[in-house]
Amino acid sequence: ISYYGTITSDKVFVESDPPANDFLGKVCQNWEQMAGKFEESGIRTVKIRTGIVLTKKSGVLARTAIPTRFGIGSALGNGKQYMPWIHIDDLCDIYIKAIEDSIMTGAYNAVAPGHITNRVFMSTTAKVLGKPFFFPAVPSFLMKMLFGQMSEIILYGSRVSAEKIISAGYSFKFPDLENALKNLLTNKL
Repeated sequence: ISYYGTITSDKVFVESDPPANDFLGKVCQNWEQMAGKFEESGIRTVKIRTGIVLTKKSGVLARTAIPTRFGIGSALGNGKQYMPWIHIDDLCDIYIKAIEDSIMTGAYNAVAPGHITNRVFMSTTAKVLGKPFFFPAVPSFLMKMLFGQMSEIILYGSRVSAEKIISAGYSFKFPDLENALKNLLTNKL
């Protein structure tokens, strides 16, 4: 989903939107252009634009859950940046659908329906873990000092639509964040 750029805006991005003119947008655009070589050869090609993948043992969830488990979870930056996310099981199922469904072609956003901000993500994580959520947000300048340019991925995020994959017949196992987090953090559901 970095195809759409590292920005926070009110726009809901769909697959027909142009790529962003920033570093990650250009990387994603170049990757999709290379995948287009398969299309030029007559091979059905599906491009999965993937949101933040939530898994039990790695990635964003593992890193954000650590301070939250100690009762010191907080939003990052201003907390208003959107976090287009997807449960690992849904992502795997979307890949299987893309392989098996001969009708699918082109780009599809692999993100859960609905739009949540970093603040909502972090507070929901705290709720699921039964921990408090009252600390002030981690300032943007600190995130920039720690992560440099990579902090843009954390501090900015847009709303991304899941409508095209839903219209293609995919039904999410984990369409809402709280149930996804319960499954991954507490092994419930």
